[in-house]
This record gives sequence, structure tokens and C-alpha cells, in this order.
Amino acid sequence: RRGWTSPIPCARMFGGIFGGSDPRLSQIAGLEAAFPAAQCKQADKSLYDLPFNVGNLPYTLRIFLPPKFPDVPPVLQLLKPLKHEWVNQYNQVVGHAYLSPGTWSSHFELAQLVKEVLDELIKTPNTGGSSDMPPIRNTGIGYGQVSIPDPVAAIPRPHEVNGMRGGGGSGGSGGGGGDGGGGGGSGGERPPR
Repeated sequence: RRGWTSPIPCARMFGGIFGGSDPRLSQIAGLEAAFPAAQCKQADKSLYDLPFNVGNLPYTLRIFLPPKFPDVPPVLQLLKPLKHEWVNQYNQVVGHAYLSPGTWSSHFELAQLVKEVLDELIKTPNTGGSSDMPPIRNTGIGYGQVSIPDPVAAIPRPHEVNGMRGGGGSGGSGGGGGDGGGGGGSGGERPPR
């Protein structure tokens, strides 16, 4: 018949309403139904921000769905640090059993995972994790980016190490230089070898 198209694309487009089934869209529909406050950040529905509170402190859980989701696990990341045993140094939630390496199944429900993660983070904050989380920087990659620590910001400046400048001696005589040699001088330069 002319002008007639298969209902399969529509079924995929609407997440299985018409009898077809796209697991990715079904998972997304379940997330949106369970968490109406989740804000979709990408037109392809690959990135959501979900605000929540721990006590009186506001947090945001970022939910990134890779292109191969639900065959691969989602990435759950807090947009600001929260000290918790389930949260790694990059603010990614890694402690839930579904998120352990090699355990993800496409049959796991995304909405249930997010509910359990939020319940845990709200119920038992400050239970571990890295207490010396490095500063976070935006990678500038764009779509689906993940914030990573800034390695340069984590390096102490010379004046922050034992009150010394430049890695040299204390400016007096005999006060050992940065390389173990004799001290003296301005403290910022090594004597010629």
C-alpha cells in the first residue's frame, strides 16, 4: 500500500506503547516516571540531572546513559563531592552491586538502581570515600563528558611545602638545598655542578 509505513519505528519511538519494545527507551521512560524531578540535559535522552538533598545540603546526581545502554551500565556521578563509601575520588557512584565490574545486566532496572543509590546516599552520608578529593575540572569534551580531577591543581606550590620557596634552602648558610647539597644563597637556585 502506498503511503503506509510499518508501526515498528513508532513503537520504538514511543518506548513500546504500541506493542514493540526498545529496551533503552523503556528504561528511560521508567526513570522519568519514577523521578519527575530528573532534568533531561540532552535531546537524545542520554544525560539527566537529578537534584536531591542530604540533610539540608543540595546535591545533584548526574545519570549518563552511554550509546550502548542498557547493554552497558549507566554512569552515575555526583556534581559535587560527597564523602561516602560508594563514591570514588571522581564523585562517581561505584559501590552499588549493579555497578561492580562485570555484574551489569541489561535486565536491571535503571529506576530501581537510581532509587537504591539515592536511598543509600541520603541514609548514610559520610561513611568513607576519599577525604582528600582533588578539585574537579570540566574536560570541555561536551556530550556525555565526565568531570575528572585536575592533576595540576593537586600539586602543591613551592611555598606550600614546609614554608619553603622554590625547593631550595632557607636563605641562611649551611641549611641544605633542595638536592641535598650545600645551602646558602637565595634558596631558589642550585649551585652550578
